Order: sequence, then C-alpha cells, then structure tokens
Amino acid sequence: MIGNPKWFNLRKYGGWGITPKTKQGYIYSVGVGASIAAPQLITILELSTKITISITLALFWLIDALDIMSKIKLDEREQEITSKAEKNASLVMVTALAFGLIVIIFTSILKKSINFEALAIIFITLIAGYIAKVYTIHKLEK
Repeated sequence: MIGNPKWFNLRKYGGWGITPKTKQGYIYSVGVGASIAAPQLITILELSTKITISITLALFWLIDALDIMSKIKLDEREQEITSKAEKNASLVMVTALAFGLIVIIFTSILKKSINFEALAIIFITLIAGYIAKVYTIHKLEK
C-alpha cells in the first residue's frame, strides 16, 4: 500500500508489529501519528466527527501496517525463532485467559452478580504473552 517493507523490521522485544529501521520509516511513522492526531486540532469540527475521522485513519494505517508486516521476509532461523516465540506466547495467553475466566465465573456465582475483572484478565493475558515472547526470543538468539 503506502509503506515500504524495506523501511521496517518486525518487532522482537517491543510487542507485536513493526519498528522503523530507516529514515523513511521514521518519517512514515511520524506522518501516521500526525495524521491521526491532526483532526483533533480542527476547531470547527464537532468532537464526534473528530473521533470518527481519527478512528478511520487509525484503521487505514493499521491495514497498511499489516500489509507491511506480511511483506517482511525472514530467513529460516528468524522464522523458527518467531514461530517458537509466538507459540509460547499463545500458550501462556490461553492459560492465563482460561484461569481468569474460571475466577470470574466463580466470583460471579458467589456474588450473584457480574463483576468487571474481565478487563484485568485481558490486560494480564497480553502482558503474560508479551513476557513469554520476549523470553523465548532472548533464549533462542543466544
């Protein structure tokens, strides 16, 4: 689409996604951020319109980032490392989510009301997956 895969690397330690590796990648990233923030500075627009424009732009740039990620080629060793890291991250996230759901079910039954721990469980799941991925990449790159 717009971004060039040669401008980016896949992220290893900073979660999922891409990170700039060239001047053009940094310029592209600043442009993306500015385009999403710019509608908020237009004073004649209503807040709901500003938010709609920013969300639409964010979705467009997300699609572009996914396109870039799909075009970045990894060598065999990088593919193996990434595969193991993703597998471990997924296993940890699924385990954390399953445990969290059990906790939510039991506390909801005991309290006879729905509680809002689900947000905390989602957050814990993402953090646990991130830690597993970083740990795996660190171990496999030695």
